[in-house]
Amino acid sequence: FFFNSSLTSKTKMSKTSVASITTRSSYVSHLRRAFLLRAHPDRFRTHSDSIGKGQAVIVQALAERLSAPDFNAYSANSDISIGRLNDVNKHKWKSYSFYLEEKNHGKLVKHTLDLSDNAENILQNIVQTLRSTGFTAIKPPSPPSSASS
Repeated sequence: FFFNSSLTSKTKMSKTSVASITTRSSYVSHLRRAFLLRAHPDRFRTHSDSIGKGQAVIVQALAERLSAPDFNAYSANSDISIGRLNDVNKHKWKSYSFYLEEKNHGKLVKHTLDLSDNAENILQNIVQTLRSTGFTAIKPPSPPSSASS
């Protein structure tokens, strides 16, 4: 049996990559769940139908946006177009208005989320928006390493 040191170093590198992927992937997943819990149309049944329909639209649009190639690259810590939406698909996304209940008073507060922005900005905007509901933000993952060795 021969010891292959290059295989060992690749294995160590892949374990590091897996950890950072899990961190970014977990961060996106955590924010998605937090947003869904607060913006889901079922929470707005006592309000007008138009509010419920608007909530359904933003929830669906955000789900689609989070599965876009740039979000997949962001979650995977990929060097290719981290957090950037390629110009071909940018026209597909737009700004959406939606409501969330304010923490202290339970009043509905109207918010806007621009889904044509890059992944990092969208996630930062989601955190800012969720803070009005009492959400305690988790620490964002560290920037991806651009080491290509």
